[in-house]
Amino acid sequence: MVAAYFVYGVAFADPDRVAMGQVLAALALSVVGLFAVAIISGREDAPKRVLQAALVLVLIALPLGLLSRLMGAALGAGIGTAITLNPPRFANVFRNRLVAVVFFVAYAFGLLFLIPPAGVMTGALAPPLAVALADEYSAWRSTR
Repeated sequence: MVAAYFVYGVAFADPDRVAMGQVLAALALSVVGLFAVAIISGREDAPKRVLQAALVLVLIALPLGLLSRLMGAALGAGIGTAITLNPPRFANVFRNRLVAVVFFVAYAFGLLFLIPPAGVMTGALAPPLAVALADEYSAWRSTR
């Protein structure tokens, strides 16, 4: 997913033209990454979830890309990871995942304006970590 994020960013490096080949390569890398997440986590309906996640990735990355292309890609990748990762058996797991991803992407968006290199790196790495933190929070909350 991180490689797809950077390939997607490079596709828009030239303000005069968009490298559509790199955009398609980033989408293909994203699908491969989402499929790996689904298979490694033991998701039984992996192809269906990967297809849903890829559709969500495109539907989120394009409109939000008008505001910031990289943050649209980060949010799409984070929500895609939340969809494909096999959920633990706790209450409100998906909601917690979505809240965490949106929070971390908003944080990365703020960093993008203050410290651009830190915003780019945070956008690449934070969404999957946000999903993991949300799962840990869900597990902690269920024991209380």
